[in-house]
Amino acid sequence: YPERSEKVSRRLDRRLRKDLQSERYGHIQVAVHAYIQLLKGGQSAATQLSKELLGDEGDPASVGVVPLLLKHREPELRMWAVKIIAQFTNAQSDSRFKDRIEEFLDELCSMSYTTRDSLQDHSVMGETLEGMR
Repeated sequence: YPERSEKVSRRLDRRLRKDLQSERYGHIQVAVHAYIQLLKGGQSAATQLSKELLGDEGDPASVGVVPLLLKHREPELRMWAVKIIAQFTNAQSDSRFKDRIEEFLDELCSMSYTTRDSLQDHSVMGETLEGMR
């Protein structure tokens, strides 16, 4: 239901922020997977979700879900941010959000060097960095 995705994304954003404060990681994971499923809707879905995921470009005080997760102390939450970025870049058919996504490049590169977790995490990280090219 593309007409409802904006309302759904606002609700997900509120819930995810609340769950981050309460450290309910299972609920955060559900929200992340919901975002990923919404992003599978392609370019139009990515455009609609860009404000919640990346932050409002015109408002420096607006912090998106991706920066919040990337700055979190838990490595698992940072990897969830990487998965969102990967799906977001896969949904792009043009370079409209290229500059916004490149803001995360330094963080992603440093994560790729410090992540000692599973081979799957390294694979996701590599695919994300490759998709940003």
